[in-house]
Amino acid sequence: MALGKLFHGAVSDSLQAFLQRQNVSFESWWQKVRWNEISDRPENVIEPCRQVWEFMQTVCSARLAEASSRQPHASELDLMASAVPFLVEHKISGELLGLSGMLSVDCYDYLHAIMFDLKATNRPEEWHRLYSVGYALVFESVHEVPVDICCTVYLNVDNERVNVHKDLFFANDELRQWWIEERDKKLEIVAEKKDPGKPERSQCSEYCTFYSTCYG
Repeated sequence: MALGKLFHGAVSDSLQAFLQRQNVSFESWWQKVRWNEISDRPENVIEPCRQVWEFMQTVCSARLAEASSRQPHASELDLMASAVPFLVEHKISGELLGLSGMLSVDCYDYLHAIMFDLKATNRPEEWHRLYSVGYALVFESVHEVPVDICCTVYLNVDNERVNVHKDLFFANDELRQWWIEERDKKLEIVAEKKDPGKPERSQCSEYCTFYSTCYG
């Protein structure tokens, strides 16, 4: 959970710093981490976060250099728009779909119309697709543009190597309907103050923060 929160911050903040052409170092970013919101000690997570930060900076620089070599007469703004065409942590309201008015989209590629969701794990699950599909539905409801392609990005650091796996998929009617059904179930639980009960043990991941509370 700690790495998941920190990886989200490292990816989004390093991308935004690059897009805004700000010379932000990892050390300066690290000093601003709110440790009262992180469930681990700094010494346990600093190196993986540093590797993710440096990985993002290297990838973005490489994409910009490639775009510059292909478009030698383009302005820096044009190069950035084609090399790193991302809306990062885009603030959006989900109220039109019965959700929070303070949602934050992990990443949206406005050049290719792809909605991304970041997972700090190497264990893909089918239901992970619902996150980016939900963001896509909210984005469509607010901006009135179609978002038919989604992608779950699995990020983890193993043996001092950053590993990235992408699950790129079509946001079809079946996935959209699944998301709507899950939303309705949760709205019903809240509205009627139902006790959802515990799920079957086989449905739970041992990495869940509350696993030991339910089954310890």
